[in-house]
Amino acid sequence: LNIDRPHFDWADLVIAIGGDGTFLLGANLIFNNAKPMFGINSDPDASEGYLMLDSQYSYDIPRIFEMLKAGQFEYRMRTRIRVTLRGEGIWKPLFHMHEKARIPGQD
Repeated sequence: LNIDRPHFDWADLVIAIGGDGTFLLGANLIFNNAKPMFGINSDPDASEGYLMLDSQYSYDIPRIFEMLKAGQFEYRMRTRIRVTLRGEGIWKPLFHMHEKARIPGQD
């Protein structure tokens, strides 16, 4: 699966379903503060999901969309940094930490 910025440009809202890593991957593809994003923890029994909605909502996903429709939410702005690298030998192929740590065949 190859997800890049054009997949996010058309969206009015981005929803990350997974954990904090999924949330951060999605946030990395959003380049302005006008596009809201929230995360649903896909396994609240196994992980806290600090960046995700509270785990109570993971057990009642329709409630999330009812609250959105009713305007029952508040924005929480997150601070982000942007890094610029300059020099020789820094443009090596990037890797995704989660994929690098996985052992093929043991999903």
